[in-house]
Amino acid sequence: MTGGSAMTENFHPATGDAAEPVRTPRTLTPEEMLEYIDNGGAVPLNSGRHDMFLRYDGSWWIGDAIGFTEITDIEQNARLDRWRQRLSDGALWS
Repeated sequence: MTGGSAMTENFHPATGDAAEPVRTPRTLTPEEMLEYIDNGGAVPLNSGRHDMFLRYDGSWWIGDAIGFTEITDIEQNARLDRWRQRLSDGALWS
């Protein structure tokens, strides 16, 4: 091997494991997300509460006054899916 490194961008040096590819989160304006909410394409974590988290286009998004940012972490998306189910089913402690 001449020069460079054999490590790739998907290699996690601390564990030696291949990591999930990192992708850049998408962003939406509040007006864009409101349109998706109105047409049923985006769903809040729980109606009336926790409206800063919305499920849209296969991912969770977090919002603030200037817009919404996609959460690209697979594990965090799974946690929010479980939390939404618990909020919907009423069993927060299960």
